[in-house]
Amino acid sequence: MNEAEIAHKVLSGLKWKAFIRVLGQVISWAISIVVIRYIKPEEYGLKSMADIFMAVVMIFSSGGLQSAIIQTKELTEEKLKKIFGILIIINLILFVFIFLGAYPIAKYYNEPKIISLIQVMSVGFLLVPLNIMPSALFSRDMEYKEVSSISFTTNVIGGVCTLIMAVMGYGVWSLIAGPLLSSALSVIILNIYKPCLKKPDFSMHGMFDVVSFGGTVLLTSFLWIVFSKADVFIAGGVLSAKDVGVYAVALHLASLPIDKIMPVLNQVAFPAYAKLQDNPLQIAKYFLKSIRLTSLILFPVSFGLVGISHYLIPALLGDKWNDVIPLFFVLGLVFPLRGISTLCAPMTNAIGKPKVQLQLVVLGVLLMVPSFIFAINYGALGLALTWAIVYPVIVLINLVNSIRRINLKIFHVVKAVFAPIFVSSVMLVGLLMFYMTNVIIVNHWVTIGVMILSGAVFYILGMLLLSKKTLYEMAGLFSSR
Repeated sequence: MNEAEIAHKVLSGLKWKAFIRVLGQVISWAISIVVIRYIKPEEYGLKSMADIFMAVVMIFSSGGLQSAIIQTKELTEEKLKKIFGILIIINLILFVFIFLGAYPIAKYYNEPKIISLIQVMSVGFLLVPLNIMPSALFSRDMEYKEVSSISFTTNVIGGVCTLIMAVMGYGVWSLIAGPLLSSALSVIILNIYKPCLKKPDFSMHGMFDVVSFGGTVLLTSFLWIVFSKADVFIAGGVLSAKDVGVYAVALHLASLPIDKIMPVLNQVAFPAYAKLQDNPLQIAKYFLKSIRLTSLILFPVSFGLVGISHYLIPALLGDKWNDVIPLFFVLGLVFPLRGISTLCAPMTNAIGKPKVQLQLVVLGVLLMVPSFIFAINYGALGLALTWAIVYPVIVLINLVNSIRRINLKIFHVVKAVFAPIFVSSVMLVGLLMFYMTNVIIVNHWVTIGVMILSGAVFYILGMLLLSKKTLYEMAGLFSSR
Protein backbone atom coordinates (compact mmCIF):
# COMPACT_ATOMS: atom_id res chain seq x y z
CA MET A 1 0.00 0.00 0.00
CA ASN A 2 1.10 3.58 -0.60
CA GLU A 3 0.62 6.28 2.05
CA ALA A 4 -2.73 7.44 0.67
CA GLU A 5 -4.12 3.90 0.73
CA ILE A 6 -2.87 3.36 4.27
CA ALA A 7 -4.39 6.67 5.40
CA HIS A 8 -7.71 5.69 3.83
CA LYS A 9 -7.62 2.29 5.54
CA VAL A 10 -6.78 3.89 8.88
CA LEU A 11 -9.55 6.49 8.61
CA SER A 12 -12.10 3.92 7.50
CA GLY A 13 -10.97 1.55 10.24
CA LEU A 14 -11.16 4.22 12.92
CA LYS A 15 -14.66 5.23 11.89
CA TRP A 16 -15.96 1.70 11.75
CA LYS A 17 -14.22 0.49 14.90
CA ALA A 18 -15.27 3.64 16.78
CA PHE A 19 -18.90 3.16 15.76
CA ILE A 20 -18.88 -0.53 16.68
CA ARG A 21 -16.94 0.15 19.88
CA VAL A 22 -19.33 2.88 21.04
CA LEU A 23 -22.38 0.78 20.25
CA GLY A 24 -20.86 -2.30 21.83
CA GLN A 25 -19.68 -0.51 24.95
CA VAL A 26 -22.99 1.23 25.55
CA ILE A 27 -24.48 -2.26 25.68
CA SER A 28 -21.53 -3.66 27.65
CA TRP A 29 -21.55 -0.89 30.25
CA ALA A 30 -25.28 -1.22 30.74
CA ILE A 31 -24.91 -4.98 31.21
CA SER A 32 -21.91 -4.59 33.54
CA ILE A 33 -23.73 -2.12 35.77
CA VAL A 34 -26.76 -4.40 36.11
CA VAL A 35 -24.54 -7.46 36.67
CA ILE A 36 -22.57 -5.75 39.47
CA ARG A 37 -25.83 -5.10 41.31
CA TYR A 38 -26.42 -8.87 41.39
CA ILE A 39 -22.86 -9.79 42.38
CA LYS A 40 -21.68 -9.62 45.99
CA PRO A 41 -18.41 -7.74 46.68
CA GLU A 42 -16.79 -10.94 47.98
CA GLU A 43 -17.76 -12.81 44.79
CA TYR A 44 -16.28 -10.04 42.66
CA GLY A 45 -13.19 -10.30 44.83
CA LEU A 46 -12.86 -14.03 44.11
CA LYS A 47 -13.11 -13.39 40.36
CA SER A 48 -10.51 -10.62 40.62
CA MET A 49 -8.09 -12.94 42.42
CA ALA A 50 -8.52 -15.61 39.75
CA ASP A 51 -8.15 -13.01 37.00
CA ILE A 52 -4.67 -12.05 38.14
CA PHE A 53 -3.20 -15.47 37.44
CA MET A 54 -5.27 -15.99 34.32
CA ALA A 55 -4.14 -12.61 32.95
CA VAL A 56 -0.49 -13.40 33.63
CA VAL A 57 -0.62 -16.84 32.04
CA MET A 58 -2.82 -15.66 29.15
CA ILE A 59 -0.04 -13.29 28.12
CA PHE A 60 2.06 -16.34 27.20
CA SER A 61 -0.75 -17.85 25.14
CA SER A 62 0.04 -15.75 22.08
CA GLY A 63 3.80 -16.12 22.38
CA GLY A 64 3.94 -12.59 20.97
CA LEU A 65 3.31 -14.21 17.59
CA GLN A 66 0.14 -12.26 16.82
CA SER A 67 2.21 -9.07 16.73
CA ALA A 68 4.91 -10.86 14.74
CA ILE A 69 2.39 -11.88 12.06
CA ILE A 70 1.32 -8.25 11.64
CA GLN A 71 4.82 -6.75 11.72
CA THR A 72 6.65 -9.29 9.49
CA LYS A 73 7.29 -7.92 6.01
CA GLU A 74 7.33 -11.30 4.24
CA LEU A 75 4.73 -13.74 5.55
CA THR A 76 4.75 -17.12 3.77
CA GLU A 77 2.41 -20.09 4.02
CA GLU A 78 5.23 -22.08 5.59
CA LYS A 79 5.68 -19.49 8.35
CA LEU A 80 1.96 -19.48 9.09
CA LYS A 81 1.91 -23.27 9.54
CA LYS A 82 4.92 -23.11 11.87
CA ILE A 83 3.38 -20.28 13.91
CA PHE A 84 0.18 -22.34 14.23
CA GLY A 85 2.21 -25.30 15.48
CA ILE A 86 4.03 -23.19 18.06
CA LEU A 87 0.73 -21.75 19.31
CA ILE A 88 -0.78 -25.21 19.76
CA ILE A 89 2.18 -26.43 21.82
CA ILE A 90 2.25 -23.29 23.97
CA ASN A 91 -1.44 -23.38 24.83
CA LEU A 92 -1.61 -27.09 25.60
CA ILE A 93 1.20 -26.58 28.11
CA LEU A 94 -0.52 -23.53 29.60
CA PHE A 95 -3.85 -25.35 29.93
CA VAL A 96 -2.27 -28.15 31.98
CA PHE A 97 -0.20 -25.67 34.00
CA ILE A 98 -3.10 -23.47 35.07
CA PHE A 99 -5.49 -26.42 35.63
CA LEU A 100 -3.08 -27.96 38.13
CA GLY A 101 -1.90 -24.59 39.42
CA ALA A 102 -5.38 -23.79 40.71
CA TYR A 103 -4.61 -25.72 43.91
CA PRO A 104 -1.56 -23.72 45.11
CA ILE A 105 -3.30 -20.51 44.05
CA ALA A 106 -6.27 -21.37 46.27
CA LYS A 107 -3.88 -22.19 49.10
CA TYR A 108 -2.20 -18.78 48.78
CA TYR A 109 -5.53 -16.98 49.03
CA ASN A 110 -6.98 -19.49 51.51
CA GLU A 111 -10.04 -19.62 49.23
CA PRO A 112 -10.93 -23.22 48.15
CA LYS A 113 -13.78 -21.88 45.99
CA ILE A 114 -11.25 -20.40 43.57
CA ILE A 115 -10.06 -23.84 42.39
CA SER A 116 -13.08 -24.67 40.25
CA LEU A 117 -13.26 -21.09 38.95
CA ILE A 118 -9.70 -21.17 37.62
CA GLN A 119 -10.03 -24.68 36.18
CA VAL A 120 -13.10 -23.76 34.17
CA MET A 121 -11.46 -20.53 32.99
CA SER A 122 -8.41 -22.53 31.81
CA VAL A 123 -10.50 -24.03 28.98
CA GLY A 124 -10.04 -20.70 27.21
CA PHE A 125 -6.41 -21.59 26.42
CA LEU A 126 -7.56 -24.37 24.09
CA LEU A 127 -9.33 -21.77 21.95
CA VAL A 128 -6.40 -19.34 21.66
CA PRO A 129 -4.55 -20.80 18.61
CA LEU A 130 -7.79 -20.92 16.64
CA ASN A 131 -8.47 -17.28 17.52
CA ILE A 132 -5.06 -15.70 17.06
CA MET A 133 -4.37 -16.85 13.51
CA PRO A 134 -7.43 -15.33 11.78
CA SER A 135 -7.43 -12.25 14.06
CA ALA A 136 -3.81 -11.44 13.17
CA LEU A 137 -4.44 -11.87 9.45
CA PHE A 138 -7.49 -9.60 9.60
CA SER A 139 -5.36 -6.93 11.28
CA ARG A 140 -2.44 -7.40 8.90
CA ASP A 141 -4.77 -6.86 5.93
CA MET A 142 -6.38 -3.91 7.77
CA GLU A 143 -9.84 -5.45 7.36
CA TYR A 144 -11.32 -3.65 10.34
CA LYS A 145 -14.98 -3.76 9.41
CA GLU A 146 -15.14 -7.54 9.43
CA VAL A 147 -13.18 -8.16 12.62
CA SER A 148 -15.02 -5.35 14.47
CA SER A 149 -18.40 -6.77 13.52
CA ILE A 150 -17.41 -10.23 14.71
CA SER A 151 -16.05 -8.88 18.00
CA PHE A 152 -19.22 -6.84 18.56
CA THR A 153 -21.51 -9.79 17.92
CA THR A 154 -19.65 -12.26 20.13
CA ASN A 155 -19.12 -9.78 23.00
CA VAL A 156 -22.79 -8.82 23.08
CA ILE A 157 -23.85 -12.48 23.13
CA GLY A 158 -21.36 -13.20 25.90
CA GLY A 159 -22.56 -10.15 27.84
CA VAL A 160 -26.20 -11.21 27.57
CA CYS A 161 -25.21 -14.68 28.81
CA THR A 162 -23.49 -13.09 31.83
CA LEU A 163 -26.52 -10.91 32.54
CA ILE A 164 -29.03 -13.76 32.35
CA MET A 165 -26.94 -15.97 34.63
CA ALA A 166 -26.40 -13.14 37.14
CA VAL A 167 -30.14 -12.41 37.33
CA MET A 168 -30.82 -16.13 37.76
CA GLY A 169 -28.52 -16.16 40.78
CA TYR A 170 -25.41 -17.91 39.45
CA GLY A 171 -23.20 -15.27 41.06
CA VAL A 172 -19.52 -15.42 40.16
CA TRP A 173 -20.10 -18.15 37.57
CA SER A 174 -21.96 -15.66 35.41
CA LEU A 175 -18.70 -13.66 35.14
CA ILE A 176 -16.92 -16.74 33.79
CA ALA A 177 -19.49 -18.28 31.46
CA GLY A 178 -20.08 -15.14 29.38
CA PRO A 179 -16.45 -14.57 28.30
CA LEU A 180 -15.97 -18.28 27.54
CA LEU A 181 -19.04 -18.31 25.32
CA SER A 182 -17.84 -15.15 23.59
CA SER A 183 -14.41 -16.71 22.87
CA ALA A 184 -15.91 -19.90 21.48
CA LEU A 185 -18.25 -18.02 19.15
CA SER A 186 -15.37 -15.78 18.04
CA VAL A 187 -13.30 -18.80 17.02
CA ILE A 188 -16.14 -20.22 14.94
CA ILE A 189 -17.04 -17.00 13.13
CA LEU A 190 -13.45 -15.82 12.54
CA ASN A 191 -12.51 -19.10 10.92
CA ILE A 192 -15.57 -19.02 8.70
CA TYR A 193 -14.54 -15.64 7.27
CA LYS A 194 -10.76 -16.20 7.37
CA PRO A 195 -10.12 -19.99 7.33
CA CYS A 196 -6.82 -20.75 9.07
CA LEU A 197 -7.23 -24.38 10.08
CA LYS A 198 -4.13 -25.60 8.28
CA LYS A 199 -2.01 -28.60 9.16
CA PRO A 200 0.40 -27.30 11.78
CA ASP A 201 4.15 -27.56 11.29
CA PHE A 202 6.08 -28.05 14.52
CA SER A 203 9.48 -27.24 13.03
CA MET A 204 11.34 -24.12 14.21
CA HIS A 205 13.67 -23.88 11.21
CA GLY A 206 13.83 -20.37 9.74
CA MET A 207 11.71 -18.87 12.52
CA PHE A 208 14.39 -17.03 14.52
CA ASP A 209 13.35 -13.49 13.53
CA VAL A 210 9.66 -14.13 14.12
CA VAL A 211 10.21 -15.90 17.44
CA SER A 212 12.73 -13.27 18.60
CA PHE A 213 10.31 -10.40 17.90
CA GLY A 214 7.40 -12.30 19.40
CA GLY A 215 9.45 -13.27 22.44
CA THR A 216 10.35 -9.65 23.19
CA VAL A 217 6.70 -8.60 22.87
CA LEU A 218 5.73 -11.56 25.06
CA LEU A 219 8.22 -10.72 27.81
CA THR A 220 7.08 -7.08 27.71
CA SER A 221 3.44 -8.09 28.07
CA PHE A 222 4.26 -10.43 30.94
CA LEU A 223 6.17 -7.79 32.89
CA TRP A 224 3.38 -5.27 32.21
CA ILE A 225 0.91 -7.64 33.82
CA VAL A 226 3.27 -8.19 36.75
CA PHE A 227 3.43 -4.52 37.68
CA SER A 228 -0.12 -3.57 36.65
CA LYS A 229 -1.73 -6.49 38.51
CA ALA A 230 0.67 -6.63 41.46
CA ASP A 231 -1.63 -4.38 43.49
CA VAL A 232 -4.57 -6.80 43.46
CA PHE A 233 -2.23 -9.77 43.99
CA ILE A 234 -0.67 -8.15 47.06
CA ALA A 235 -4.06 -6.98 48.32
CA GLY A 236 -5.46 -10.51 47.99
CA GLY A 237 -2.95 -11.83 50.49
CA VAL A 238 -3.55 -9.06 53.06
CA LEU A 239 -7.03 -7.56 52.70
CA SER A 240 -10.41 -9.25 52.99
CA ALA A 241 -12.22 -10.50 49.89
CA LYS A 242 -14.70 -7.64 50.30
CA ASP A 243 -11.95 -4.99 50.36
CA VAL A 244 -10.25 -6.59 47.37
CA GLY A 245 -13.58 -6.52 45.54
CA VAL A 246 -14.09 -2.82 46.32
CA TYR A 247 -10.58 -1.97 45.10
CA ALA A 248 -11.04 -4.14 41.98
CA VAL A 249 -14.29 -2.35 41.09
CA ALA A 250 -12.60 1.04 41.55
CA LEU A 251 -9.81 -0.12 39.21
CA HIS A 252 -12.35 -1.43 36.72
CA LEU A 253 -14.34 1.80 36.65
CA ALA A 254 -11.24 4.00 36.42
CA SER A 255 -9.91 1.84 33.58
CA LEU A 256 -13.14 1.84 31.59
CA PRO A 257 -12.37 4.92 29.44
CA ILE A 258 -8.90 3.54 28.62
CA ASP A 259 -10.02 -0.05 28.08
CA LYS A 260 -12.83 1.01 25.79
CA ILE A 261 -11.18 3.88 23.87
CA MET A 262 -7.54 2.85 23.48
CA PRO A 263 -8.04 -0.52 21.72
CA VAL A 264 -9.89 1.30 18.93
CA LEU A 265 -6.84 3.41 18.18
CA ASN A 266 -4.07 0.95 18.94
CA GLN A 267 -5.56 -1.92 16.94
CA VAL A 268 -5.66 0.35 13.91
CA ALA A 269 -2.36 2.10 14.63
CA PHE A 270 -0.06 -0.94 14.83
CA PRO A 271 -0.76 -2.33 11.34
CA ALA A 272 -0.63 1.20 9.90
CA TYR A 273 2.70 1.98 11.56
CA ALA A 274 4.00 -1.39 10.34
CA LYS A 275 3.16 -0.41 6.76
CA LEU A 276 5.00 2.92 7.29
CA GLN A 277 7.94 1.50 9.25
CA ASP A 278 10.45 2.81 6.69
CA ASN A 279 9.05 6.37 6.86
CA PRO A 280 9.72 7.84 10.36
CA LEU A 281 8.54 11.34 9.41
CA GLN A 282 5.05 10.07 8.59
CA ILE A 283 5.01 7.94 11.74
CA ALA A 284 5.89 11.00 13.83
CA LYS A 285 3.08 13.00 12.25
CA TYR A 286 0.46 10.33 12.91
CA PHE A 287 1.80 9.61 16.40
CA LEU A 288 1.32 13.23 17.49
CA LYS A 289 -2.12 13.25 15.92
CA SER A 290 -3.06 10.15 17.90
CA ILE A 291 -1.93 11.86 21.12
CA ARG A 292 -3.95 15.01 20.36
CA LEU A 293 -7.15 13.14 19.57
CA THR A 294 -6.78 10.66 22.42
CA SER A 295 -6.22 13.47 24.94
CA LEU A 296 -9.20 15.35 23.54
CA ILE A 297 -11.48 12.48 24.60
CA LEU A 298 -9.72 10.66 27.42
CA PHE A 299 -9.09 13.50 29.88
CA PRO A 300 -12.58 15.06 29.88
CA VAL A 301 -14.27 11.65 30.13
CA SER A 302 -12.08 10.48 33.02
CA PHE A 303 -12.06 13.79 34.90
CA GLY A 304 -15.77 14.19 34.30
CA LEU A 305 -16.52 10.77 35.80
CA VAL A 306 -14.43 11.67 38.83
CA GLY A 307 -16.36 14.93 39.20
CA ILE A 308 -19.74 13.20 39.33
CA SER A 309 -18.61 10.02 41.12
CA HIS A 310 -20.17 10.95 44.48
CA TYR A 311 -23.59 10.90 42.79
CA LEU A 312 -22.97 8.38 40.02
CA ILE A 313 -21.51 5.38 41.87
CA PRO A 314 -24.27 5.07 44.52
CA ALA A 315 -26.93 5.63 41.87
CA LEU A 316 -25.51 3.00 39.51
CA LEU A 317 -24.12 0.34 41.84
CA GLY A 318 -26.01 0.85 45.10
CA ASP A 319 -24.91 2.08 48.51
CA LYS A 320 -22.97 -1.14 49.25
CA TRP A 321 -20.28 0.11 46.83
CA ASN A 322 -19.81 3.58 48.40
CA ASP A 323 -16.31 2.64 49.54
CA VAL A 324 -15.33 2.66 45.85
CA ILE A 325 -15.70 6.46 45.62
CA PRO A 326 -12.42 7.68 47.24
CA LEU A 327 -10.41 5.01 45.41
CA PHE A 328 -12.02 5.87 42.09
CA PHE A 329 -11.36 9.56 42.72
CA VAL A 330 -7.60 8.96 42.94
CA LEU A 331 -7.34 6.40 40.13
CA GLY A 332 -9.57 8.33 37.73
CA LEU A 333 -7.21 11.31 37.80
CA VAL A 334 -4.05 9.38 36.91
CA PHE A 335 -5.28 6.66 34.54
CA PRO A 336 -5.63 8.96 31.49
CA LEU A 337 -1.81 9.08 31.54
CA ARG A 338 -1.88 5.31 31.19
CA GLY A 339 -3.87 5.74 28.00
CA ILE A 340 -1.34 8.21 26.59
CA SER A 341 1.53 5.87 27.48
CA THR A 342 -0.05 2.92 25.67
CA LEU A 343 0.11 4.88 22.40
CA CYS A 344 3.87 4.34 22.37
CA ALA A 345 3.83 0.54 22.10
CA PRO A 346 2.23 0.22 18.63
CA MET A 347 4.67 2.78 17.26
CA THR A 348 7.89 1.36 18.72
CA ASN A 349 6.91 -2.25 17.97
CA ALA A 350 5.97 -1.42 14.37
CA ILE A 351 9.36 0.15 13.63
CA GLY A 352 11.07 -2.97 14.94
CA LYS A 353 12.05 -1.60 18.38
CA PRO A 354 10.12 -3.81 20.83
CA LYS A 355 12.91 -3.52 23.40
CA VAL A 356 11.82 0.07 24.10
CA GLN A 357 8.64 -1.14 25.78
CA LEU A 358 10.54 -3.99 27.42
CA GLN A 359 12.76 -1.42 29.13
CA LEU A 360 9.64 0.44 30.26
CA VAL A 361 8.01 -2.52 31.96
CA VAL A 362 11.25 -3.57 33.65
CA LEU A 363 11.35 -0.08 35.15
CA GLY A 364 7.67 -0.40 36.07
CA VAL A 365 8.27 -3.65 37.95
CA LEU A 366 11.27 -2.20 39.80
CA LEU A 367 9.36 0.91 40.89
CA MET A 368 5.74 -0.15 41.27
CA VAL A 369 5.96 -3.57 42.94
CA PRO A 370 8.04 -2.42 45.96
CA SER A 371 5.79 0.64 46.21
CA PHE A 372 2.69 -1.56 46.35
CA ILE A 373 4.27 -3.76 49.04
CA PHE A 374 4.90 -0.66 51.15
CA ALA A 375 1.54 0.95 50.38
CA ILE A 376 -0.56 -2.06 51.40
CA ASN A 377 0.14 -1.04 55.00
CA TYR A 378 -2.27 1.83 54.35
CA GLY A 379 -4.96 -0.36 52.81
CA ALA A 380 -6.59 -0.02 49.41
CA LEU A 381 -6.21 3.76 49.44
CA GLY A 382 -2.46 3.33 49.76
CA LEU A 383 -2.43 1.23 46.59
CA ALA A 384 -4.43 3.88 44.72
CA LEU A 385 -2.06 6.61 45.86
CA THR A 386 0.88 4.56 44.56
CA TRP A 387 -0.62 4.77 41.07
CA ALA A 388 -1.01 8.54 41.49
CA ILE A 389 2.51 9.19 42.79
CA VAL A 390 4.82 6.66 41.11
CA TYR A 391 3.16 5.86 37.79
CA PRO A 392 3.36 9.38 36.23
CA VAL A 393 7.16 9.14 36.49
CA ILE A 394 7.12 5.92 34.49
CA VAL A 395 4.87 7.49 31.84
CA LEU A 396 7.23 10.44 31.39
CA ILE A 397 10.25 8.16 30.99
CA ASN A 398 8.38 6.02 28.46
CA LEU A 399 7.37 9.02 26.37
CA VAL A 400 10.89 10.46 26.30
CA ASN A 401 12.48 7.11 25.42
CA SER A 402 9.89 6.29 22.72
CA ILE A 403 9.56 9.56 20.84
CA ARG A 404 13.30 10.01 20.38
CA ARG A 405 13.15 7.00 18.04
CA ILE A 406 11.14 9.14 15.63
CA ASN A 407 13.01 12.38 16.31
CA LEU A 408 10.38 14.07 18.48
CA LYS A 409 10.90 16.04 21.69
CA ILE A 410 8.86 15.93 24.89
CA PHE A 411 7.84 19.52 24.13
CA HIS A 412 5.78 18.26 21.18
CA VAL A 413 3.89 15.85 23.45
CA VAL A 414 3.30 18.47 26.16
CA LYS A 415 1.93 20.86 23.53
CA ALA A 416 -0.42 18.15 22.26
CA VAL A 417 -1.91 17.34 25.68
CA PHE A 418 -1.82 20.73 27.45
CA ALA A 419 -5.20 22.13 26.39
CA PRO A 420 -7.27 18.97 27.11
CA ILE A 421 -5.61 18.53 30.52
CA PHE A 422 -6.01 22.19 31.50
CA VAL A 423 -9.64 22.53 30.41
CA SER A 424 -10.57 19.15 31.92
CA SER A 425 -8.96 20.15 35.23
CA VAL A 426 -10.94 23.41 35.40
CA MET A 427 -14.10 21.48 34.51
CA LEU A 428 -13.37 19.02 37.34
CA VAL A 429 -12.93 21.82 39.86
CA GLY A 430 -16.29 23.26 38.83
CA LEU A 431 -18.03 19.90 39.23
CA LEU A 432 -16.52 19.38 42.69
CA MET A 433 -17.53 22.87 43.79
CA PHE A 434 -21.09 22.12 42.73
CA TYR A 435 -21.03 18.86 44.69
CA MET A 436 -19.87 20.67 47.85
CA THR A 437 -22.97 22.89 47.72
CA ASN A 438 -25.08 19.75 48.44
CA VAL A 439 -27.69 20.95 45.93
CA ILE A 440 -29.94 18.27 44.43
CA ILE A 441 -31.83 19.24 41.28
CA VAL A 442 -35.12 17.26 41.43
CA ASN A 443 -33.29 13.95 42.13
CA HIS A 444 -29.85 12.37 41.80
CA TRP A 445 -30.32 11.34 38.17
CA VAL A 446 -31.42 14.79 37.05
CA THR A 447 -28.50 16.27 39.00
CA ILE A 448 -26.08 13.90 37.27
CA GLY A 449 -27.52 14.82 33.88
CA VAL A 450 -27.18 18.55 34.55
CA MET A 451 -23.58 18.09 35.70
CA ILE A 452 -22.67 16.06 32.61
CA LEU A 453 -24.27 18.57 30.25
CA SER A 454 -22.67 21.53 32.02
CA GLY A 455 -19.26 19.87 32.04
CA ALA A 456 -19.48 18.98 28.35
CA VAL A 457 -20.51 22.50 27.33
CA PHE A 458 -17.72 24.04 29.41
CA TYR A 459 -15.14 21.65 27.96
CA ILE A 460 -16.14 22.31 24.35
CA LEU A 461 -16.12 26.08 24.90
CA GLY A 462 -12.76 25.87 26.63
CA MET A 463 -11.25 23.84 23.80
CA LEU A 464 -12.67 26.27 21.24
CA LEU A 465 -10.83 29.00 23.09
CA LEU A 466 -7.50 27.20 23.62
CA SER A 467 -7.23 24.61 20.86
CA LYS A 468 -9.84 25.10 18.17
CA LYS A 469 -7.72 23.23 15.61
CA THR A 470 -7.84 20.00 17.63
CA LEU A 471 -11.65 20.08 17.72
CA TYR A 472 -11.73 20.68 13.98
CA GLU A 473 -9.24 17.85 13.51
CA MET A 474 -11.53 15.47 15.38
CA ALA A 475 -14.58 16.68 13.44
CA GLY A 476 -12.70 16.28 10.16
CA LEU A 477 -11.70 12.75 11.08
CA PHE A 478 -15.29 11.56 11.11
CA SER A 479 -16.76 13.88 8.49
CA SER A 480 -14.27 13.16 5.67
CA ARG A 481 -14.75 10.31 3.25
